[in-house]
Amino acid sequence: MYGIVNNGVEAQKTIEEKQPDILLLDLDLPQMKGNELLKFLSNKNILVILITGNAELLNEINIFDFSIIRQIYIKPFEFEKLNEDIQSIILEEYSYNLKNNIKYELNMFNFNKTSNGYKYLVECLEYCYNEPLLLKNMEKELFGKVADENNLNNTNIVKWSIHKAIVSMERYTDSNIILKYFPYTKNPTSKVFISRIEEILRYKHKGMKGGRCNENK
Repeated sequence: MYGIVNNGVEAQKTIEEKQPDILLLDLDLPQMKGNELLKFLSNKNILVILITGNAELLNEINIFDFSIIRQIYIKPFEFEKLNEDIQSIILEEYSYNLKNNIKYELNMFNFNKTSNGYKYLVECLEYCYNEPLLLKNMEKELFGKVADENNLNNTNIVKWSIHKAIVSMERYTDSNIILKYFPYTKNPTSKVFISRIEEILRYKHKGMKGGRCNENK
């Protein structure tokens, strides 16, 4: 969803109505200046890309408002570069928030978060969330992707590291918590664990914008 407006007042109204993920903001706006609109945006979950033809206007921005600005462009600039940067920002933000959602779910269990197995498990969930077909051939396809990402020459390293992490988790996590997620077993296999958590992620966070979690437990 997008909107184009010609002044700051309209921008404020459109932002409230459409709740965009990214805002391209020109500092030199009629009715409400860009730096004033930034104050309004300070408590919004919006990425701001700032555009200006007058670099001196940047001096009018409160230093605290700079925290919501992702990038600044001084006119003239290449539209192709802007488009590339927007795509990069979207992908980066999506990846960051998806990983946070995964860790949020895994926090329900007592994992050793410094182990390679936990690291590989998070990566597996990232991959299969974006490519669900990887779950059909987990050991070869899914573990293979994680092995390649970590420069491992054997997918069994990924397989057994995740297995060890899950076995350790089962030992230190209250069985009632495990049964809440896995009603039929207190000892889920790697395949069952990954498939179930991926299912939960997809169900709970399917309405998220750019991967952001929009539901609390």
